[in-house]
Amino acid sequence: MAAVALFSLKDGTLYAFDELLDDPVRQRNLCQLYGIQQAPCDTQMRSILDEVDPYGLRPAYVAIHQELQKQGCDWK
Repeated sequence: MAAVALFSLKDGTLYAFDELLDDPVRQRNLCQLYGIQQAPCDTQMRSILDEVDPYGLRPAYVAIHQELQKQGCDWK
């Protein structure tokens, strides 16, 4: 969930995400929105994400893209 939080909170880098972990508002958001009591540091996050095969995520993106096309969404 920490990786989802990283992208949805729009931190530009893992380092930026890591730097904000001491912020009380950020800590509350991570806990309430994502159920994260203690987020991994940027080094831990990298080692976890490095193990994820991006091709395994492709079917989800294809399905979302197809649904957006059916709904007539124009993202250009």
